[in-house]
Amino acid sequence: MQTGAATPLQDLASAVVLAALAAAAIFMSLRLEVPDALSTAPGLLPLVVGASLLAMSMALGLGALRAGALRELNAGVGRSVAAFMTNPEQRRGALLLALIIAYVLLVAYLPVGVHLPVAGFALDISAYEIVSVVMIAAILKIYWRASMLRCALVAVAGVEILALAFRFGFHMIMPETY
Repeated sequence: MQTGAATPLQDLASAVVLAALAAAAIFMSLRLEVPDALSTAPGLLPLVVGASLLAMSMALGLGALRAGALRELNAGVGRSVAAFMTNPEQRRGALLLALIIAYVLLVAYLPVGVHLPVAGFALDISAYEIVSVVMIAAILKIYWRASMLRCALVAVAGVEILALAFRFGFHMIMPETY
């Protein structure tokens, strides 16, 4: 773990994150309604704070660029990727991130539903349930390392309990809308 002064690349990364937060604060403050005069606007203080934070992050970023952050970035990308790929926990974390992104996209855009008649009842299974069971079972298999059958059973139980609670408790199918 490094102690002491930050490297130019760390300063550049900090400047980018701070600029994004400042821009979000400015954007949200401009969306607030102005009830009377500009001096009483509820978004005035967040606007001023966001603007000053944006100016400071730009100064930090320019200083980092002058100190060689781009050279450090170019030299360090290859080393960072190699170091990342040699660590099994980081590879599993990257796989988890990819699975979560795929899960969100599949649930949002997959128009799959199954209608099953079971013992005189109509059982409707949504895309949320199908995709959730598959993804949660895969994630459990990666991190829990139990048998695939146990992972699938736990995933089915968890997803169905949640789906049934929403279906009969709140009278809506998970997820209702996006």
